[in-house]
Amino acid sequence: MDELIELGRVENMKEFCHRLDYLPQSLSQIRKGKRDITIELLSKVFFEFHGNPVFILLGYGPKIVEENTMPVIPKNDVDKARPIELQKLVDKLEELVQTKSELILELRAEIARLKAEIKSKAEESN
Repeated sequence: MDELIELGRVENMKEFCHRLDYLPQSLSQIRKGKRDITIELLSKVFFEFHGNPVFILLGYGPKIVEENTMPVIPKNDVDKARPIELQKLVDKLEELVQTKSELILELRAEIARLKAEIKSKAEESN
């Protein structure tokens, strides 16, 4: 975005967001690292401003490319990028599974406690 402002393709962040149909607050959170950028937003940047997906994903070539041009990616770097992205996905999934497992254990303990409480009250009333 900063390079687009420098090049005069947009006036400011507000115009950038408006042209992408994106909330400035959401972009601000992405820039602060509080939110991940979505594939949809990346796609809009690629098509609206000719953002270079290779630069965004691998750091090669210019940030912005002219229409119908794309830098060449060395094959070994493409192969390196895939495992890194897959590992990030695996890590997130493992974290999600761990969180869900902990929640299930908590719910089972709560169910056992409620069953014991019901049984105790039933015995008291008899």
